[in-house]
Formats: sequence, structure tokens, C-alpha cells
Amino acid sequence: MVDGREEGRKRLRRDLHDGVGPSLAAIVLKLNAAQSRAGARVRDAILVEAREEVRSAIAEIRRLVDDLRPPAIDEVGLVDAIRQRADSLAADVAFEVVGATIRPLPAAVEVAVFRISAEAMTNVVRHSGASRCRVELATDLNGVPV
Repeated sequence: MVDGREEGRKRLRRDLHDGVGPSLAAIVLKLNAAQSRAGARVRDAILVEAREEVRSAIAEIRRLVDDLRPPAIDEVGLVDAIRQRADSLAADVAFEVVGATIRPLPAAVEVAVFRISAEAMTNVVRHSGASRCRVELATDLNGVPV
């Protein structure tokens, strides 16, 4: 679990360092360039580019945040979040996600169950050739997912 957490942190650091960081630095440079331009047309063109880069940076930050913890887990609960993921994948596969509302689990466990379920469903779509898939969620008497 510690290795997984550290790998996640390493990936997040890399994504921020190599993706969002340089994007934000480029935006600052463009804004500086726009400020130094006397012509309105050139200045406006630079501002349009900077605005688009800001939108891209925001989208990347949202992706990174969603990767940390899918917001659907908090919005609709674990079982329904998995159902939403199944619905987004259901092109040629009919998914059935069953599971009573699972009592609250530690956040790390919820994310792990969601990711494992999402990966399993993705593999069914990509590799199985199946037309149906049933995902059943349950916990043991101690509340541990099984």
C-alpha cells in the first residue's frame, strides 16, 4: 500500500512538474509579452492564446484531481460511482452492477475498489468479447470488500 501511495505521489509530482508547471510558466510569459505590445491586434491575439492555455491547464488540473479521488464516489457513493463508470463503458457490453449500499469504507479502500472495478470492466470491454458483465460488490462481516 505504501509503494502504491508513493508511486501515485511520484506520478502526481511528474504530472505537475512536466505538465501544469510549464503551462503556467508559458502563460505568464505570454501575458508579459501582451503587456509589452503597443498594437491592440497583436496584444489581443496573445491574450486569446493565453486564455486557451489557461483553459487547458484547468482541464489538466481537474484530470489530476479526479485521478486522486474520483468525485463520483463522494457525489453518489461507491456503488453508484461504479455504475456510472459502467454506463460510460457500455458500448457493446451490458453491465450489471449490484451491491447494496456498502457501509462507509476508508477513503483509500473506496478508491482502490473503484479503480479495480473500473479496470476490470475496461478489460472486459477490450479483451473478453463478452456481451454481458456482472459486477457484484460485497463486504465480509467486518466491512472488508470481498
